[in-house]
Amino acid sequence: MVPLLALVILADAATEAQPAADPNMEALAPMASAPPAPEPMPLSARWYGSPALMADAAALAVSVAGFSTRNEGIFFLGGTAFLLAGPINHIVNHRPGAAVGSFLLRALASGLAVGVYVTDLLSQGCDGDPGAGHPCEYGRAALFAGLVLAGAAVGDDVLLARERPQHPAPARVSWTPGLQVAPNLGMVSVGGSF
Repeated sequence: MVPLLALVILADAATEAQPAADPNMEALAPMASAPPAPEPMPLSARWYGSPALMADAAALAVSVAGFSTRNEGIFFLGGTAFLLAGPINHIVNHRPGAAVGSFLLRALASGLAVGVYVTDLLSQGCDGDPGAGHPCEYGRAALFAGLVLAGAAVGDDVLLARERPQHPAPARVSWTPGLQVAPNLGMVSVGGSF
């Protein structure tokens, strides 16, 4: 009999009219605080090397065209573009340290390419003597030097041209005061996230 009595009391309580909510009550209710921020996803490095990669390909093509036509002005124009394309790309992406490193890498690679070129020509017996009796293969020496320059450009444009992810600032502590006033009720509350 007791369980039946409990059921009747619960049913009676559920059918009783709830008092009308005071319209001022909602205006004074505490503001809900934002749920805690989820853990941030790990950020991957952003690659920005494609403009420099295209500029390097064009610079090396201009240098090859100048070399093959024996036009020094075109050759040095391509060489200058090779030296400056990568560092300018780093500066545009707000990485001056990488720009300095890129310039030094390219200058070192240019010096190494000249050394490879001269060494290959000298190993063939090409010392400028027209009576040496055998033609010098400039193409092979130029290929080796070009591979050194291309390797430096690809290393710079693929490895150095990556922007490190910026981690967002840690969540700050926030708090929200609340106040509720009703005819027979007064409540002050504080909510927050830590």
